[in-house]
Amino acid sequence: MIAPRISERLLLRLGLAMVAGAVSALAFAPVHALPVLWVSFPLLAWLISSGGVHRAFWTGWAFGFGQFAAGLYWIGASFVYTGQFGWIAGGIGVAGLSAGLAVLPAAAAATARLFDQPQGRLIALGVAWVLAEGLRSWLLTGFPWNLTGQIWAFSVTTMQPAAWVGTHGLGAVTVLAALAPAAIAGRRMRQGLLLSAPLAAVLFLGLLRDNVRTLDLGEGPVVRIVQGNVPQEARLDASRHDENIRQYVDTSRTPPAGAPPKLVIWPEAVLPFDPSGREEFRRDVQAMIPGEARLATGGFRLRPDDGAVFNSLFFLAPDGRLEASYDKVHLVPFGEFLPLAEWLPASLLPVTGRGMHAADARARIDLPGFSTAAPAICYEIIFPTPTGGPDRSGWLLNVTNDAWFGRTSGPYQHFAQARLRAVEEGLPVIRAANTGISAVIDARGRVLAQLGLGERGVIDHPLPVPEKPPLHARMGDMPLFAGLIALLLIMLMAERRAPPRAGSPED
Repeated sequence: MIAPRISERLLLRLGLAMVAGAVSALAFAPVHALPVLWVSFPLLAWLISSGGVHRAFWTGWAFGFGQFAAGLYWIGASFVYTGQFGWIAGGIGVAGLSAGLAVLPAAAAATARLFDQPQGRLIALGVAWVLAEGLRSWLLTGFPWNLTGQIWAFSVTTMQPAAWVGTHGLGAVTVLAALAPAAIAGRRMRQGLLLSAPLAAVLFLGLLRDNVRTLDLGEGPVVRIVQGNVPQEARLDASRHDENIRQYVDTSRTPPAGAPPKLVIWPEAVLPFDPSGREEFRRDVQAMIPGEARLATGGFRLRPDDGAVFNSLFFLAPDGRLEASYDKVHLVPFGEFLPLAEWLPASLLPVTGRGMHAADARARIDLPGFSTAAPAICYEIIFPTPTGGPDRSGWLLNVTNDAWFGRTSGPYQHFAQARLRAVEEGLPVIRAANTGISAVIDARGRVLAQLGLGERGVIDHPLPVPEKPPLHARMGDMPLFAGLIALLLIMLMAERRAPPRAGSPED
């Protein structure tokens, strides 16, 4: 009878951890229910306070699985377009992705369990959690989606600390503060206050920054963002490709209310082909764009020598000439490429093969009359852009197609991260999304103009000015991670030198 009872207790522990993780996902966009973290993280700390490292690992895995499954459920919506059983495949895909990603929170929980002292265990859990998020942002090209620091993207004020400490730094002080109730429940009031102090400090500094006015340096030329609102099923229908392009052309011809735009921007993959070799098509499209505006549009570039396909952004001059192009660097795993595909034999590859090809490095685009632009196709906007050097860009151009995900949480989470990127880099973001959310975002994350989900229309707005490179744009995340690793190593050495204590029951 003992073994079944232990098994039942273990299942209860894992189930409770999974529910706590799922509830914690409510802190992300579009809900932004921040207080749930002050319940879920202390509960995780309590669940790993007994048992050994092995049990803590699986408890952390269950917590991470719940958070990823609840926070990334929207990915399953894209499978609807793959066939009759799309939702089933989507559920399996989300579960598999969540199971793999959950290994990193599991490692964080196991690391925390190496500490016998509750005080050290709480700090180690917070530090290891953020290090695990940093590893997730880099491993296998990276997936820095729904990082803890992104919960603050609901307000301009609360986003401002990212200019100094970045999203990861904001996440670090958030997780530590969220663990404060666990210290207070253990009658360690001083530690609870110390864990909360960094978050209170950076939010106060963010309040001051939000209320400091910057000099009015003027604005750049007018850009026009076109949101054609073409449904994903129409985009996938080859017989409707011409109709879809006409819808973008017709929307682009909306008379301007003020100064005519100098650049018209279409979202990701509006053109389902490579326009490089279609001179007549380019001239015809540009002839229908009002005024002498340039056109930036997403499409697919085909490399002639080997047939490699790139997700690209093309820039057309007013006379239809192809002035510049940009190829996407950070491809979507399992969507645009198959991770570790080079290790698989050809017989095991899906019908899409190894997927699209990625460019070697992020690039900048220079257009006459504009400051240098740093393009970011789709979810490239969630990756830092090297913008702190002497060749600093003047703005970020984000084109995307979130129509795959409908009216789920995905487009809202994507938009929130674009706003945070503007604050981190000190650069305005011009965002064109097929079905929304399209927007003009200034260098402090303020939304100056916006088209919501499911709307069709245009945004005409002067290009906002950049700010001086904030600290994070100059330093990046390496100082933060180096400091956290050093702190964790010092704590581990101190733990080994401490006299042994009576431990909790092992697995």
